[in-house]
Amino acid sequence: MIQTYMAKPYSDDFRKKVMQAIELDGLKKSEASQLFNISRNTINLWCQRKAQMIAIKWLLSSVIV
Repeated sequence: MIQTYMAKPYSDDFRKKVMQAIELDGLKKSEASQLFNISRNTINLWCQRKAQMIAIKWLLSSVIV
């Protein structure tokens, strides 16, 4: 029988640290992936998720006003 394991999710603190290194410190995504030992795809997904959340917040704020 083949066993599969789910990867342990990264902590919110770790995600914030990676995103801060990219956004505030000017680190390239490829550099951040090497520095923090995570895949470039993971960083891309986090960036996409953040952009989506910003868009949702903007839409909600424009509807409320």
